[in-house]
Amino acid sequence: MTSADSPQSTYDGLRNRASEFIAGAGGPVREEDLIAFIFGTSQRPEMWRTLLMSVLGGDGRFVQTAHGTWHLSTAVVESDVGLSFVALDVETTGLRPNEHRIIEIGIARYANGRCMDRYSALINPERRIPDYIRKLTGISDSDLIPAPVFKSVASDILTFIGDHAIVGHNVGFDIGFVNAELRRLDLPPLTNASIDTVPMAMRVLGRRVRPSLDRVAHALGMPSRDKHRALGDAELTAAVALRMLAMAREQGESIESFVSTRSSTGAFLPPPRSQVPATLDRALLGALPRRPGVYIMYDAGGHILYVGKAKSLRDRVASYFSQPLGYTRKMDGLIENIRRIEHEETGSELVALLLEAQLIRRHQPPYNRMLRNSDTYPYIRFDVTSKWPRLRLAKKPSRDGARYFGPFRSRATARDAIEILSRRYKLRTCARSFKTPASYGNPCLELDLHRCPGPCVGRADPDAYRGAVNATLELLTADEPSVLASFDDEIAAAVDLEQFELAQRLRHQRDVLERLHREQRALTAFDIQQPYCIVQPASSADKVQVLIVVQGRWWGHLIESPEQSNLIAGRIEESWRRFEQVGLGAIDHQGVDEATILARWSALPAAQPYIVPIGPDFDWQRVAEAIAQIANQGANDLGPHVVAYDASSGDSAAL
Repeated sequence: MTSADSPQSTYDGLRNRASEFIAGAGGPVREEDLIAFIFGTSQRPEMWRTLLMSVLGGDGRFVQTAHGTWHLSTAVVESDVGLSFVALDVETTGLRPNEHRIIEIGIARYANGRCMDRYSALINPERRIPDYIRKLTGISDSDLIPAPVFKSVASDILTFIGDHAIVGHNVGFDIGFVNAELRRLDLPPLTNASIDTVPMAMRVLGRRVRPSLDRVAHALGMPSRDKHRALGDAELTAAVALRMLAMAREQGESIESFVSTRSSTGAFLPPPRSQVPATLDRALLGALPRRPGVYIMYDAGGHILYVGKAKSLRDRVASYFSQPLGYTRKMDGLIENIRRIEHEETGSELVALLLEAQLIRRHQPPYNRMLRNSDTYPYIRFDVTSKWPRLRLAKKPSRDGARYFGPFRSRATARDAIEILSRRYKLRTCARSFKTPASYGNPCLELDLHRCPGPCVGRADPDAYRGAVNATLELLTADEPSVLASFDDEIAAAVDLEQFELAQRLRHQRDVLERLHREQRALTAFDIQQPYCIVQPASSADKVQVLIVVQGRWWGHLIESPEQSNLIAGRIEESWRRFEQVGLGAIDHQGVDEATILARWSALPAAQPYIVPIGPDFDWQRVAEAIAQIANQGANDLGPHVVAYDASSGDSAAL
């Protein structure tokens, strides 16, 4: 296939056609019309939406609104928005206004869509700044030593802001910090009207975009930031606000709907303090019990915003009510948009954790970053049927004769491991098939760099290459692969020669391979693990729930009275017979998170008394009697606290 026939080249042609079509329409176009024009079909447009997003979604020229229309980003003219405001952003030593301090403030004043003036200042917080803030912003303690304290610049800041409306991304966070500094000086707080671009993004762009400033800017075709610096963030926020306000007007929404309050004459007025809630409405707590379960937060439109688990539902949800609106940036816009909270009691922390994982995977809430991307966990594909196998990532296994390993929770680890192994063993990285003479072709740069033995030009030794393949497979299949031991020897040798940079690089590579090896061993162990039951309390005090775990995965679930041993025995046996008939395939995206949660819980020493082994030759009545005995002894406290599982890193921490 020539480069002109590649999918990327085809997409470029489709994008250019889409750009011409939208430009020719002179305004936003309906998604159905765009699909009909690009793909030549008007039948069942819902079948083409995913492909349309694949073609246009990564191109900054195109913007899709929540109403399903498509714009050209260059067609949104910000200067048409007749609005005067100041854009505000602060960098701080932490997230709590009453405890942490401002280290930088940036303000940009706008009129009729144009920046008229700017104000920026570093501020000495009179304390050291945390390392993570230094890494995030690039601001160091030495930068702040000569800077003025807030008291010295407070008058300039208030004069610059004046009576203008304040625009910010999670604007409550920025205003909250400024007001906290003003309170320390016994000065009145800012009461200006405000516009928050977080809920604006959720209304204008829809929930396909998680409303962080970088992601909203990217969705609008704007460049993202290199560093979190106050003035740059303020100007980017202003640009985002102007563009979205123009888009909102095209959708028929008024600018006033995004402003906290405005008089009938058009002048901005301070919102009455009684109308600005400091925290969430406590009526949302409702009748939440102090028992384990899962809570689900909804917005005004009935969309699920966030799913969480708790040992005590009431106490956990109540913790949100102590946080001022805009309190934490990692949950931008969540608290402001909560309108309804539902819950489901589970009786057990462990079951709550498993149910949470299922709900997140099913509904993909925008504020759940953990456990929501299991479908993207990659496999490593090794085409051992080829004469010259190579390693690459794959979305899912296929019946093509290749060997697949995974799925791995970290794409970065899998990708880095492929690069390390390919370099170390000089495996080819090109996509040649080596099935026809034409697929050999000319050598690539990897041969000149001595990273590939050159099978395409007949230089590679098949036996030596097969040895490299076997060494690579050993990492993914052996209990103690020799490659890790060889890394240890090389690290020690580098240290002896005082080649510390080399030793550090080798240690990093070893760590990557060890993580991959450890995760693959865990996945393999699931298939040979002895089946067992986990005994847990139920939401009803007179019952017990039993989780049936087969090949490391949650296979069955029953809730019965522990006194009904005959019924429990019959249901467990029935579940086991169903497994014998149906079986379980290799672990996949759907089961890897739940299997890891169960494995980590069952590995805790405190969990052992609540685990009952099962198997094909077991007496099911005795199993049921053992379950009843555990339930009667454990009452409502069966097993240790659950383990909170971070799917992005594989780390865990006891709740």
